[in-house]
Amino acid sequence: MLVYIRRSFAYLVKRKVFCILPVVVLLCAGLCLSQARAASYYVSVAGNDNNTGTLTEPVRTIMKGISKLKAGDILYVRGGTYVESIYVGQSGTQDQPVTIAAYPGEQPVIDGEDKLPSIDGGDLVLIVGDYVHFKGFEVRNSNIAGTRLGGGGVMLEGEHTLASHLKVHHIWEHGIIAKGNYSVVEYCQVWQCAYSNSIKPGSPVAGYWSTGISAARSPVGGITRNAVLRGNISYNNWGEGISSFEADGTLIEDNVSYDNWSVNLYVSDTRNALVQRNIVYNTPNNVVGQRRPLTLGDELASKPRSANNTVINNFLYNCDFWAFWSTGVPGSGLDNVLIAHNTIVN
Repeated sequence: MLVYIRRSFAYLVKRKVFCILPVVVLLCAGLCLSQARAASYYVSVAGNDNNTGTLTEPVRTIMKGISKLKAGDILYVRGGTYVESIYVGQSGTQDQPVTIAAYPGEQPVIDGEDKLPSIDGGDLVLIVGDYVHFKGFEVRNSNIAGTRLGGGGVMLEGEHTLASHLKVHHIWEHGIIAKGNYSVVEYCQVWQCAYSNSIKPGSPVAGYWSTGISAARSPVGGITRNAVLRGNISYNNWGEGISSFEADGTLIEDNVSYDNWSVNLYVSDTRNALVQRNIVYNTPNNVVGQRRPLTLGDELASKPRSANNTVINNFLYNCDFWAFWSTGVPGSGLDNVLIAHNTIVN
């Protein structure tokens, strides 16, 4: 190999094209430096926040681990219960996301113990950075509202964020909301969320209505664009099971939504949505929802007007299909909507 390289170099010198070598060397060095910058950190209930965060010297709290992260880094959280609220402000890039993940084969739990988050109407997990991946956690027991709003589960406000393989339950407000553009919520389970609606069903607390899993209300521009809700299971929530509202281009596919109090699957004030291959049903005598439907709606006249939506190849059992519902807002309605090849039983 060394002889071959020497001969090749001699050839390049003879041909006077060796000037390309510095460029190649610089490109390779840049790639190696980029890869070297990515680091892995570890959190364990047996750790200490004065540790370095290595596998053998993990830190104790998830927030301490998050404080170390830069684009491309991964934080692995070992199994156990962590009583803390999580905030992620760092951003990754398309090629180097910031990743916060369960350690392979283990189940970390973020537990609010009915007292966290401490911020009025806050979230147990709030992600505002872009290109952040959050995977494999159980999130439970947010604070209970007294004279104020209670706590939410997981909020994705950054763009190009990913929440996957989460178990979110016993949350006072929303389970998971994808607010940022191009957010993805996939393969999550959400149940017993939106308890605030159960105080007086049909009359939301302080004018706020909670849901199980939603794509809605981007903090930038107000309309969430191109969110994906895929492969999730949502049940026994005291609001909508899965929904898209004040959004554009939402993809809702391959989900299962059942026995939710309000509507099992709801698409309202959303344009250019594709709703396909979802299963929606109600079980007899369940304690939360009774024959709750898959519903299309248009509650607001301009945020945005519902249009260009496609609802195909869904399966509904023991529930209704409401092709249109609205609060009677002047000028509301559905425009250019395709509903086809759905199976409705009972």
